Amino acid sequence: MGRQPHLKAFRVPTIITSVISDRGGFIFPQITDVFPDQEVIDRTTLNTWEDKKVVDVVKATGRKQLIIAGLYTEICVAMPVIHALGDGWDVTVVTDACGGVSLEAHEVAIQRMIAAGANVMTWLALASEWLRDHARAEHTAEFVELLKEHAAGSGIAFLWEQQLLNTPRPDVSLVLTCARRGDLPHLRPEAYYLQEWHREAPMPIFLDRHDLRGLTAADIAEAHRKDLELQSHYGVRFQTYWFDEARGTGFCLIDAPDIETAMKVHAEAHGNVAVDVIAVDLSAVEAFLGRVTDPSPTSQATSTPHDTAFRAVMFTDIVGSTAMATRLGNARAVEMVRAHDALVRRALQDQAGREVKHTGDGIMAAFGDVVAAADCACGILRAFEAFNLASTEKLRLRIGLDAGEPITDSNDLFGTTVNLAARLCQSADPDSILVSRTVRDMLPDRFGVSELGSRSMKGFPVPVVVYSIAWQ
Repeated sequence: MGRQPHLKAFRVPTIITSVISDRGGFIFPQITDVFPDQEVIDRTTLNTWEDKKVVDVVKATGRKQLIIAGLYTEICVAMPVIHALGDGWDVTVVTDACGGVSLEAHEVAIQRMIAAGANVMTWLALASEWLRDHARAEHTAEFVELLKEHAAGSGIAFLWEQQLLNTPRPDVSLVLTCARRGDLPHLRPEAYYLQEWHREAPMPIFLDRHDLRGLTAADIAEAHRKDLELQSHYGVRFQTYWFDEARGTGFCLIDAPDIETAMKVHAEAHGNVAVDVIAVDLSAVEAFLGRVTDPSPTSQATSTPHDTAFRAVMFTDIVGSTAMATRLGNARAVEMVRAHDALVRRALQDQAGREVKHTGDGIMAAFGDVVAAADCACGILRAFEAFNLASTEKLRLRIGLDAGEPITDSNDLFGTTVNLAARLCQSADPDSILVSRTVRDMLPDRFGVSELGSRSMKGFPVPVVVYSIAWQ
């Protein structure tokens, strides 16, 4: 709907049409509300350009260029666009203000109109082209409103810059505190979010690693409690922790001005200072580890349970994806990738896996349990086998698995584990699962695991012993 307000903002003559409105073809109120006095021309033709009243109104504007957008890109947009082009008009289609019955229908319609000679633009590009110069003060205020209301990240960035330039720091803290208490009901939602972002964004997030051999879960819970008691004195927030009694390791997630300040709290609270610390992205921590705050205690438990930070990481990769795109075309290739995504995500859900990110032609996922990760990998390949029996276009997949802790010898979160899992995936044959020795050693006998020998892997100084899981 971003396109309609900016037509009005730049005083562009606008014509709105509907199709048999008395049978349900009404225009969305989000459009008519922008033009409350505008007559909506009701038509019966699928091709707007075949309606004489519409064409006469267009000609009466005296303009030579048409800008068209609407629903059913492949019908109600494409037909008048191609017709008007044939009549000699200069036509531009605003692609992100249109919609088809499917992605393929929309994209094919856009390609068809381009082939016929139409120009294509997005609504924000069109508005920017009309503005051209920020010195055009008569349109600046309306353009800014467009950004704030419809331009997503660009609008948020603009609002944040205004807060940064115009709001004194003490007032930010005051507004943030008041907004949290609900004392400012007139405050727009984005103003609250921006105030919170402005105040808290400069604080980096760290994950530290502790050597906790010989300590118990109760010992670590008490140390965490002491950290929480002291944190406000140093402007630090200990968000949560993970403890692995079997491996004797623990990890704390800390919101702190710097590493040194965070370690001062540990030293003063209980003396157990971390042996390693890295800066992390909060969303990445949540994707891998499943949470960024302390878990809620259960009604039966007297203390809050904390899981380990040991995770299995899995990569999937569609074999020959580039050749597939060339052979099938982009639209059909996208549909095949979506089929891959659906099958993998269903298997992840079955085995409590978490999708970390989409790689374009595959998915990276994390598991709290190595056995569940291996079961998921086998389930994925079985699902693809069934898919291929029913599909004329075959999808072949390879999978790599490794497991480890979030901080090892890399400055990245799960850096070594992620790298090895990715290299194993790249090294795998089609329709196969390759795993590391760490994963092999944690699998029960019911998995058929075969050693394939050592392979050189990019980024690893010595050859890596590789194992294959039989999934059929």
